[in-house]
Amino acid sequence: LEKVVVDIIGPRERPSLHYVGRRGNHSGGGARYVVLFIDVGTERIFHYFVKTKDEVEATVRTAVADMEIAAQDSVDHSASTPIKVRRFISDRASNMTSTRAVTDMLERRIEHEMAATDGINQTPLLDAVARHLLDRTRAMLVQAGLPLEFWGFAFSMAVTIVNHLPTRQHPLRHSAMRRWNGRSHAGFAQSIRTFGCEAYPHQPQAKRENKAKLDPTSNGGDGRWRYVGPGEFSGPGLTEKGHLLLDTKVGRLHTKVGVIFDEDMDRVRKLPNPVGRWDLQRSMGLEPLRSEREIDELIVNVDEDAVRRVEAGGADPNADVDAAVS
Repeated sequence: LEKVVVDIIGPRERPSLHYVGRRGNHSGGGARYVVLFIDVGTERIFHYFVKTKDEVEATVRTAVADMEIAAQDSVDHSASTPIKVRRFISDRASNMTSTRAVTDMLERRIEHEMAATDGINQTPLLDAVARHLLDRTRAMLVQAGLPLEFWGFAFSMAVTIVNHLPTRQHPLRHSAMRRWNGRSHAGFAQSIRTFGCEAYPHQPQAKRENKAKLDPTSNGGDGRWRYVGPGEFSGPGLTEKGHLLLDTKVGRLHTKVGVIFDEDMDRVRKLPNPVGRWDLQRSMGLEPLRSEREIDELIVNVDEDAVRRVEAGGADPNADVDAAVS
């Protein structure tokens, strides 16, 4: 952490998918930007999602704490001299040069190195990594056939993969993670699954539909459950054991170990679920909305109108949806 390069990627056209389940009932999603931190010494990548650039200052504080916690597992860690972030390298973005940001860095004794105002490509390592991550994110979304709002999960998976790939700067081509903690990650490729593949999580008898032993042991099969990454790198200062699975029906993230995966992506790509919120808009013939909150309110209004029609003796609760929307 002698030198850490910082930059912001975004904004994305569509906010990332809202979900619940990260650290219990903590929610996430709705982000349009990614803040990247790259340790120059090992090339390890840390990333954090933000909804607006106003959150960057708080994200920097979170990142410093997260990186220093992760440094406890590094080859250079010593109990007598904890590893601290020494220097940030960034462009002249207002969020990194605000009074609050400067005060935070001074309090933590972090030096700030800024790029020249007329410079071009002054952080080549970060620029190359950012392009690589976006390319991988795009490829994984296309391969899985997932809507664009799943880009946050795909980006996190891309970061995890790149951190375990060989690096050019090391004479033995060791990965960033091996250079960080000194351990071989030879089994990493066997421990992960194809991003977006269909998952069949085991359901205990008490949670099955009829609570019977002959009930199906999993409620997968239509694309409802999707694999979104390993639990080992779940978030700031957080490690989980198992696979991260997203229940796309309710938008909840689970960490499970009793799972069977279907990695036939040609078949998985054609599954009916999940249906993207933005695809739902287009199917209703609506103009793009500005936020997912507006979409949620729209869906609630349509559902309430359908219920009122059924209670009044209407025929089809899904009929005349356009009228309900208007």
